[in-house]
Amino acid sequence: MLVIIIGRSGAGKTTFIEAMNCPQNHFSLSAAVEKQLVESGLPVNHDTLQPILHKLYTANHYWQIPAILEALDAKKFLVIDGPRSLPEVERLRELCPNSIIIKIEAGPSARNERLGHRDQTDAEAFARIEYDESCVTGLEKIMTMADVTIENNGSLERLQAIARKLRSLLG
Repeated sequence: MLVIIIGRSGAGKTTFIEAMNCPQNHFSLSAAVEKQLVESGLPVNHDTLQPILHKLYTANHYWQIPAILEALDAKKFLVIDGPRSLPEVERLRELCPNSIIIKIEAGPSARNERLGHRDQTDAEAFARIEYDESCVTGLEKIMTMADVTIENNGSLERLQAIARKLRSLLG
């Protein structure tokens, strides 16, 4: 089973996945690019990741699907962190009909505050992120495909409890 976690930057996707406590079942779509940035001595943030990922997905919407399917092989489930490519998500659903899309949702002020703390983003950087997620990526359409929505405007403990419950249901 594929568990596809979606949401805007700062919504709490990675926090949710970390609380599930199943690193062997986690596939980060940005991990390969993050590794490349670190090796190049560049910072890992939206402004460095997004252009590279956009270029890769423009060249081939499905470039990560073989790695995702390989990671899923022989596992009961695989959690995918934050896809932004609509064709990729649609294809994954075709290939893995036993999948679920979970949307983590939080308001803009909470996300802005979280990104400021995590990535030291300012208002201008947050506006760029909002623009990219609304107009450049396929995130808006992907979010309409969600099977379940988890509101993350409350406590960290509440989000973690929901994540642990999901993990127990997955086995």
